[in-house]
Amino acid sequence: MKLDLEYASGERIIEIRDKEYKCNVYDLKAVRALQDFSKQVQEVQDIFNDDFLSMCRTTIDTVLGKGSSKSIFKATEKSTMPYYLCNKLYDIYIEELGREKKEKEKAAADHEIDMMRRYNEQMRAFYETMKMAGDKYDLEQKGPADKH
Repeated sequence: MKLDLEYASGERIIEIRDKEYKCNVYDLKAVRALQDFSKQVQEVQDIFNDDFLSMCRTTIDTVLGKGSSKSIFKATEKSTMPYYLCNKLYDIYIEELGREKKEKEKAAADHEIDMMRRYNEQMRAFYETMKMAGDKYDLEQKGPADKH
């Protein structure tokens, strides 16, 4: 079995509130921070308490770079936006990490559709050939055999 590991840049630029932030979807520290965020969402009773929102800001700093949460959100800003931004970042990372699998599945599905089209074309050509032969030799054409 051959395993191809292709190293491609995982760097992405995300625009938030008219400012660009860089992240790397292959950065293990960022992936772990987002996994911890996801786990906390499922375990915490009140996801909008100050401690949880502070954890969201820390996650944002880990993913987008130190100090990014302060540049995105004012220190006095009290909102649920850090939570929603963490959710969006999590979605971006999950989508990117599953991209190769989705591309392979799409390629396989496209190949299968192409094969079915070819088969359909062959069957149509066969039907036309049989019809021409029937017309040429004045044979009675019937549809598919009736089941008894």
